[in-house]
Amino acid sequence: MIRDPLELPFDQYQRYRIVVDLLAIVREGSKPLSILDVGGRTANLRAFLPADRVFLVDVDPSEEPGLVLGDGARLPYRDRSFDVVAAFDTLEHVPPRFREAFVAECARVSKKWVVLAGPYQSPSVDESERLLQRFLRDKLGVEHRYLDEHRHNGLPDLAASAAALEKAGARTSAIGHGNLERWLPLMCLSLYLDHEPELRTLAKSIFRFYNGELYASDHAQPVYRHALIGALGGAPLPTSVPGLAAPRAPAGVLGRFDDVIGELAGFDRARSAWAIERERLWEMARTLEQDLAGHRESLRVERAERAAIGEVARTLEKDLGGHRDSVAQLRDELALTRAHVHRTRADAERMRAELDGELELARAAAASAERARDAEREVRGRLENEVDRMAAEAAALRADLDGHRATLAEERGELAATRKVLESERADLVGHRAALAECRTELALEREAVRATRDLADRTRELLAASEVRLASAQQRVAALERELAARDKELAARDRELAEHRAVGRDLSQDLEGHRGALRDTRAEAASLRGELATALHERNVEQQRLEGAHAELARVARILQDQDRTIMALRTDLRSRAKSLRRALGPKPPLP
Repeated sequence: MIRDPLELPFDQYQRYRIVVDLLAIVREGSKPLSILDVGGRTANLRAFLPADRVFLVDVDPSEEPGLVLGDGARLPYRDRSFDVVAAFDTLEHVPPRFREAFVAECARVSKKWVVLAGPYQSPSVDESERLLQRFLRDKLGVEHRYLDEHRHNGLPDLAASAAALEKAGARTSAIGHGNLERWLPLMCLSLYLDHEPELRTLAKSIFRFYNGELYASDHAQPVYRHALIGALGGAPLPTSVPGLAAPRAPAGVLGRFDDVIGELAGFDRARSAWAIERERLWEMARTLEQDLAGHRESLRVERAERAAIGEVARTLEKDLGGHRDSVAQLRDELALTRAHVHRTRADAERMRAELDGELELARAAAASAERARDAEREVRGRLENEVDRMAAEAAALRADLDGHRATLAEERGELAATRKVLESERADLVGHRAALAECRTELALEREAVRATRDLADRTRELLAASEVRLASAQQRVAALERELAARDKELAARDRELAEHRAVGRDLSQDLEGHRGALRDTRAEAASLRGELATALHERNVEQQRLEGAHAELARVARILQDQDRTIMALRTDLRSRAKSLRRALGPKPPLP
């Protein structure tokens, strides 16, 4: 419920005020009336008649105390329950097939008067409502719910409604109000002011002016609204409202409306320009929002790539840890190999010394055998030269020869024993060769590990190259983003200069501009954050590159150590081959003794 009736929109004030003026004519002294407001969920009638008892019934709920939910065509009250039953701009919203029942129900529960105030069908009223709907659609781009219901249901017929009251036993009269030449422009003005939040305060002032200064004279024909009155029983029937003034505006009053209309025309022109500018701003805001969404997506992709780079870095870190472990294992194996090589070298030196000793013994045995052969040759020569001369001494010489043969057999047995020793030495040499083969196998495994390490290093280099390519791509995207943001900054600066000419339009435009500037600050903040994240990613890449360079240096050092080992092993192999050839020459088969 309103507090001050003069603040009501002029159209609502009309419908209530004319009924209040009519009741003032028939009221009996100061006795309060019981009034049922059918369709009165707003309880505005109570503000006009604070001394009377106003009851409310409506099909829609509200927060007003005492409201009863009920249908006007089936009122939940006994016959003759109220002094007055009134309906304000309600009958036109009742479907046509229920209107006669609605009128009959109002007459049933009333003791004295029924008042049905609202628009009734006529060509001029229909045309005025069509023009108002066209204004709302074309100028404000809105549809009016109640006017749409008027068109859907059709306005009630004044004569038919009066006949329904008369059928219920009432005497009727109709009093018009709301000149159409005023009602239509004032409705356009009222809805226009209500549509613009900045003008609603002005609307209240205009409504107060009309309700206080123009209402009394606003009843010249043709009119928009009629108050249809039905008097029941012996109740008096008012046929006019004596408090109304002559049906023309007081002198000088409409000039104030001309001033208001001029100001509103200027406001409307500015509003149209502002609406175009606001649409451009909204379009720019939507574009910025789309760009920001794209930037967020780019940032999300960049973060995902950065996370992937971090994952690759962690993988590289793990691989580097594995490489370090492999290098440590290789160092341990290298130490073991060196110890084994030292032991092998010591064993070879010892074996060489032993073989040198055995070779000296073999040489001595061979020299002894050679001397024995020389002696045998000498004996044979003497025997051949003296065979004829020593025939007589054959038996003695044969005995001596048998002795020599026994001695030679002993020497041959000693030579066979020497050969057995040499065969044992050859078996030992085969064992040493097997040990050397094991050394070669271990060296092959070491080389395979070195090749695997080199392959890992190559893969690490490839991953680093791919990371550098992705970082370069990210830098290009960030550079493009920065160029786009710079272009947006220039464009927004130009828009700010243009919008400076329209700042006087109102707080709404200023708030929109602040919102766009906030969005720009957010965009700049996101760009700064993106630059910071890129700097962090570059720093991490540099740190990772330094780590990889350290790993490469470590691998190069290991490779140099392994190359030194290869050279040492090759020299050792060459030496062993030379010694093996010497042994084969020394231990090879001898020509048979003659």
